[in-house]
Amino acid sequence: MNFPLREQAICSIFFFAFTQVPANAQISEHNEQALVSDIKASVIDGDTFRDPRDGQSYRLFGIDACEKDQDAYTSLGQAWPCGAVATTWLASHVVGRAVTCTIIKPDIYGRKLAKCGTEETPDLGAAMVQEGQAVVYRFYGRPTEPAYLPLEAKAQTEHRGIWQGAVQDPAAWRHDHHAHHDQAVE
Repeated sequence: MNFPLREQAICSIFFFAFTQVPANAQISEHNEQALVSDIKASVIDGDTFRDPRDGQSYRLFGIDACEKDQDAYTSLGQAWPCGAVATTWLASHVVGRAVTCTIIKPDIYGRKLAKCGTEETPDLGAAMVQEGQAVVYRFYGRPTEPAYLPLEAKAQTEHRGIWQGAVQDPAAWRHDHHAHHDQAVE
């Protein structure tokens, strides 16, 4: 049976849209973003965690945290492990808590880019930027979450976290070190 091209395209769109959403997701009728609740988080690094029950990884949308092996430097030039600190920060805010995420889109690694939070920390990305544990992620120089820019500026002014001295932008650090880590911390 041959279907006209328009019907084939519509069927393909529906198939893709509904097979890419986790089983515990709900699609809002007001937008096509999926809300996933009751995620059990196992932290991979400072901006990524996985639900070990289904293996799905989530990367916090709009931020970029230091990589696990990355160091920053105090104003006195002393190295400190900003990647390990960011990973610990995220773990302390999600492990053992119910995490809810609004999925924005998948990334090239199969992770879901999402805005996530808990009852105690409704927007984990904003909190990490505010505490100086992450930078605002920029795609070709443009912030993916402009609402986080004032939080980043304040963290810089107050010398919080990575802003207490010098730090290489995490994207540049990954490029220089060819890094892509994927080991979870529970």
